[in-house]
Amino acid sequence: QHQRDSIASADSAFWGDSCFQLHVKATDYYNAGYTDSLEMFVPGALKTCLEHNMLERYYIIWGLLADEYVWDDDFEKGVAEAQRIQEDALKRDSEYGLFVAYKVLGNGYGCRGNNEQAASNIRKAIDHYHAKDFAPVMLPYNTLTDVLNHLDRYEECDSALTEWKAILESNRRGEKSE
Repeated sequence: QHQRDSIASADSAFWGDSCFQLHVKATDYYNAGYTDSLEMFVPGALKTCLEHNMLERYYIIWGLLADEYVWDDDFEKGVAEAQRIQEDALKRDSEYGLFVAYKVLGNGYGCRGNNEQAASNIRKAIDHYHAKDFAPVMLPYNTLTDVLNHLDRYEECDSALTEWKAILESNRRGEKSE
């Protein structure tokens, strides 16, 4: 009886940890290229994250599914999913959700060789990112500078690199990067 009493009830569970574990599982499916498993897993994970107001995890997991479609060369499906993320993020007034949606759109257009649209969407993603952790914007900055370089827009590329350097320096000093 004592052991059963010491186990946390569902009402007192730390949902941040649970949603993080859902994120880890979704990432495992994504990294392994298990699209079918990811498609089956995501709806339940999204429901759990949303029920417990873990919106960042919600959008991260959803973005993994949309990105998986893009990398599986299903551009239309990836863009459609990113647009659903964007609509949801606008409804919830979530800057992080918009970051995820625009990042996926930028990746999709980049994969299709449409560097103008890729640059535009990645720039929008970066502009919607306001969190302290700089890791999520590392790849978007890399993608942005790559496509700007391909477009021969060197001044914009230099500006993006200067922004990125400032973020890295502020994080090295322990400042918030906004």
